[in-house]
Amino acid sequence: TLSAILLLGLTAVMSCSSEEEVDLKSEKYDTFTSVYADLSIAFEMANRDSGVYFPMRDSILKRHDVDTAWVNGITRELGDDQERWVAVWDEITKKLEVKKDSLTP
Repeated sequence: TLSAILLLGLTAVMSCSSEEEVDLKSEKYDTFTSVYADLSIAFEMANRDSGVYFPMRDSILKRHDVDTAWVNGITRELGDDQERWVAVWDEITKKLEVKKDSLTP
């Protein structure tokens, strides 16, 4: 019976962690994907020149009211979970497409 209780407890813990999904509708992930999309555009606009990019990055972070520690925290939160990253990248790609379409006549 003790092993059954331990197995039940372990199953409950594992099911909680596996059900933990990226809620792209949450404000946190919406902000993260918007920031990442904007940073991607800035990086390309700066021709990958860090001297040009860093001031652009700082302006983007300020506009979204976040800092590099916040962005790094979300990145750590996502960890190595490929499924979560795929969902995040899909959302970033959608935002980049919307931005591209708004610039195309």
